[in-house]
Amino acid sequence: MPKPKETTPLFEEPEFDEVEYVRSERNRSVIVMFIFLIGALAGLLAGYLQLQGYTYLSVLLFFVIAIFLGKILTSMGFKLPQRTSHKAINYLIFFAVFLLFWIIFLNPPVHTVSAPQVVNVQALYNGHYVTMTSTSNIYEINTSMTSVPYMVHMSYRYNFTVTSLTYATSGAAPSAVKDFHQVGDNVYFNQTIIPTNGQYDFYIHWQSSQVSVNTPVEFTFRPTAA
Repeated sequence: MPKPKETTPLFEEPEFDEVEYVRSERNRSVIVMFIFLIGALAGLLAGYLQLQGYTYLSVLLFFVIAIFLGKILTSMGFKLPQRTSHKAINYLIFFAVFLLFWIIFLNPPVHTVSAPQVVNVQALYNGHYVTMTSTSNIYEINTSMTSVPYMVHMSYRYNFTVTSLTYATSGAAPSAVKDFHQVGDNVYFNQTIIPTNGQYDFYIHWQSSQVSVNTPVEFTFRPTAA
């Protein structure tokens, strides 16, 4: 009888190398940790650049690092994954971490991008300043005095400079307060009071070298009955 022909299998499953598998997975894990670190530092730097007024550099920073991410990891001695899905995951991690830390840097408690906030308003009585009663940013004062020196204490993360101070009554055009000066976070000025039940809306215009936002700080002063 003729001997049966020996057939070659169409596919031979390679032998599973457990040591190599563990080594490659550990390498991937370390790469992910370094990508997280690179993305976090780059995101914080992007937030800082944006606060300095260089938003375009923040965007450019992302693209530069994303383009050279593979070379950065290779220069640090890492063996990059060969599978396309693993490469895509690495870039998604970098994008997510970069964006996350960029947002964190631009928001409280790390940073406040909005205007300075009025902490309190004080009026000079009998030779010393007294804190005025405040409700929803409306400060009340007794009308027994016709002209009152005020001190507005404002708070902001960075140093700021008051550039102008204006006020307006209901339906009237804004008027400038010419006699004012600033000492640290305190702004001093004099203002003649208006009749009871009227009110002033004050606008403190400011600037800071650390941030380009210059929204006026607004508060309302309302006289009460003497």
